[in-house]
Amino acid sequence: MAYTINKSDGTVLTTIIDGTVDTTTDLSLIGKKYSGYGEAQNENFVKLLENFSNTTANAPASPVKGQLFFDTTLGQVQVYNGSVFKAIASSIISTSAPASGVQGDTWYDSANDQLKVYSGSAWLLVGPTASSTTGGVSDTITDSTGASRPVVRLKSNNETVGIVSNVTFTPATAIAGFATISAGVTLSTNITGIKLTGTATDSDALGGVAAANFLRSDTADTMAGTLTISADTSLTLGADGDVTMSQDGATFTIRNATQDGDLKLNVNDGGVNTAALTCTGSDGSVTIANNLTVSGNHTVSGTFTASSGTATVNNLTVNGNLQVDGTTTTVNTSTVQVEDNILTLNSGVSGAPSSNSGIEVERGTGTNVTFLWDETADKWTIGTETLVAGTVEGDLTGDVTGNVTGNVTGNVTATTVSVATINSDDSTQVTVEDGLTVTGTVIMMANLPTSDPGNAGQLYNDSGTVKVSTG
Repeated sequence: MAYTINKSDGTVLTTIIDGTVDTTTDLSLIGKKYSGYGEAQNENFVKLLENFSNTTANAPASPVKGQLFFDTTLGQVQVYNGSVFKAIASSIISTSAPASGVQGDTWYDSANDQLKVYSGSAWLLVGPTASSTTGGVSDTITDSTGASRPVVRLKSNNETVGIVSNVTFTPATAIAGFATISAGVTLSTNITGIKLTGTATDSDALGGVAAANFLRSDTADTMAGTLTISADTSLTLGADGDVTMSQDGATFTIRNATQDGDLKLNVNDGGVNTAALTCTGSDGSVTIANNLTVSGNHTVSGTFTASSGTATVNNLTVNGNLQVDGTTTTVNTSTVQVEDNILTLNSGVSGAPSSNSGIEVERGTGTNVTFLWDETADKWTIGTETLVAGTVEGDLTGDVTGNVTGNVTGNVTATTVSVATINSDDSTQVTVEDGLTVTGTVIMMANLPTSDPGNAGQLYNDSGTVKVSTG
């Protein structure tokens, strides 16, 4: 009669028919009344004894979950987990490395409190990465508030050189070299010359100064404070160091060291880069592109030349000669003082004179007047204008209109003398040497009444003036 084989968990593994051998598993399960059962039974015992020992390629073909298998290829015991055979690693505790092992074996190094695993050829460290005397050691420190802070002590030869923490705190119990533990890595203050050596990708501060407060040399940068350079040879510009700024005593010098190199001062004129001042390197001259305005005294020693533009100067002192080469010189001042007692006009003329020279007066809406030397007449002339003078000395030629008051010394030659009164203080009165032509009535002042006679049309002498009575 057939019977049923159950597994440890109560599930049915298989049912064995009488007189047969069941091969559902890697064991030969014998049915009732099967002849030759002894061989099969004993082989089962041997397989269990040797844990189905075989090569990796010949692992049990019909394993059940929990079945052991000794892999002779790897030299290790494996267990079937329901899908595959997995190695069962052994664990060894000793102060020295085991003389032998199989891949996956573990060894606890009790001398250094470290766990290691056998790779098949060597024992590899699992952790911790350092022994209790050297390396990184996990620890817990109680802070001043009573909280436990997990840290890693960085130890060398059993001395803590640094502590790694994820928060900043003060230890409740003082730790030598660590008054405060900061978030990150805190180095011990008890070790002389201790420092982190190498290249850091970033830094918050340098010498206690924030990194953002340093000027960079590899890019354009800006500073908010005052830049002071204490060296006298203080600043060099240009890829070749051509431009220097230096201090010598009280003298500050800007220099272009390139031979015949110019020095320019440019401005932004309405968005256009414009040279306002150029110091020419080849001859040391200075060129001002546009107007020059000088407030205060300005002294020019040598030659001052302005080829174009306008020079506006409040006070100008010229120690040497002043030469203006141009067609027009305009002086807009209320007072002109000239130390030279003789002004030379028409300077530079050579050969026979041909141009009139003199002074012309601008009169706005009125006609200008002149005082000229007439080269044609070879005489001074004021044109058709009137000359008023307190005293005129010399020969007088031409018409005279108006009173002649005072002494006339010399001869008076005139075709017509038209005056209201001829007076003379000379006792001989007026002497006419060549003849006198009188148009009209000759009135003798001595014969005229000295007061108004009251007769209309009659003449009378009113204190030296001949008047006509109105009756």
